[in-house]
Order: sequence, then C-alpha cells, then structure tokens
Amino acid sequence: MWVYDVDTLAFLEVNDAAIAHYGYSRDEFLTMQLGDIRPAGEVPRLRQVVASLAVTGRERAPYHAGSWQHRLKDGRIRDVDISSHAIEFAGRRAVLVVATDVTDLRMAQGALAKHAELPDTP
Repeated sequence: MWVYDVDTLAFLEVNDAAIAHYGYSRDEFLTMQLGDIRPAGEVPRLRQVVASLAVTGRERAPYHAGSWQHRLKDGRIRDVDISSHAIEFAGRRAVLVVATDVTDLRMAQGALAKHAELPDTP
C-alpha cells in the first residue's frame, strides 16, 4: 500500500510490504513518483487515468483501477491489480492505493489454459 499526491503523483507514504516487495527503501520511495515504478509504455495511461478520476476528496467511493504492470527496483516487471480510494493526507489531496501482485496467478492461469488446449494422449 502507498499514498500518493493527486497533483504531483509523488509518493507521500508507503508501507513495509511495498518496501519489501518493490525493493526500494522508504527514503527512495518518498523521492519518487508513480511513473517511476511503471514501464515507460504505461505512463501515458497512468496520467490519463489519474486525470480522469477528478478526485474531490473523502466522498469519492473506492475505485478499482484494474490491472497494471509495475517495475521493481531490480528491473523485473510484475502484474498488479490496483484498488484506490481518495483521501486527504497531511492536508493534501491524495489517493490510498492497494496493489496486489497477481503475476504468479496469471502465469498459473496461462499454464492451465495451455494445458487445456493440449489433445488428450493415452
């Protein structure tokens, strides 16, 4: 989980699970923006989605942002499922994000689908 600033897309806070999973220290995260953990091809989509949310404050319902790709500090790309909620954080318009890594699930689903396509053999 993390909190980011709506206007700057800067990370404002991250939890220990994000630090452990992504490989960045808390201090590193707090100098970064959302685009820094995305493959370059996803940054325009990120900016478009954030702009379209028109976050107004605490009244906004939770938002399921769908599937994205994130880049870990070591360069590996992971598939994540994102849910978010608008909040006020330290006097700023912000968004609380829960990111769930679904990479292994997607790989298992792909392997199962591939196996299902194989002809039955005696």
